[in-house]
This record gives sequence, structure tokens and C-alpha cells, in this order.
Amino acid sequence: MTNLANPTPIGAMFANLAFSTTPVQIVSPSSNLHGIVIRTCYMSAVAGVMGVQLYADRSAPSGFGDGTKRVILIGNPIPSIALQYSLYVPPGLGLWAVGSGPGGSVEITYDVLTAPLA
Repeated sequence: MTNLANPTPIGAMFANLAFSTTPVQIVSPSSNLHGIVIRTCYMSAVAGVMGVQLYADRSAPSGFGDGTKRVILIGNPIPSIALQYSLYVPPGLGLWAVGSGPGGSVEITYDVLTAPLA
């Protein structure tokens, strides 16, 4: 049997969502009581779309390129981008995906923590 070096498990929760220029909510801030760990995330868009963005903040971004919110994954230019490692999202922050045009998608797995990290 082959030993794996620190494999990243997939998350217990998942979302496979389509989006365009209107942000789509993946996780609400009110449901993130103790933090979230994003395990896997893949974002893509149709040809001709400038990019896609994944935000983590207390409220939704106004749209693509909102500089007042935390961008945690961005794909410019597209067609696709994948998260290379797990990310911890602190309590009280939600997740949103948005694109610069139509035809975006996000495929994400994550764990919602049931107790604060020590």
C-alpha cells in the first residue's frame, strides 16, 4: 500500500452553483458560528468572461471587483482556477462567488466547524 503525505479530505458540505455578475451566496455569515474550512474549490467560466472571484466577508460583495470585500480566490483571465490548499474562514464571515460575465460556476467542499479552533 502507498502512504499518502498529508492528504486533504473533501469537506462534508458542498455546493455546485452557477453564477454571473450577481453574487451568489454559498454560506451565510449567520451560519458560520465557529469557522469554516474550505477543503476543495474549483471555479470556471465560459470563454470570453474576464474572471471569477470567491469572497469571504460579513456581507455580499456589490459585484465583480468589489475592493471593499475580502477576495480569497480569483481567476483572471479565465477559463478556470482551483484552490491549491485548505483555507480557514473565521466565524461570522460568509462565502460568495461572482463573475465578470455570464456562465460562471463554483464547485466547493467545506466543513462547518462545531467548536472554535483551539
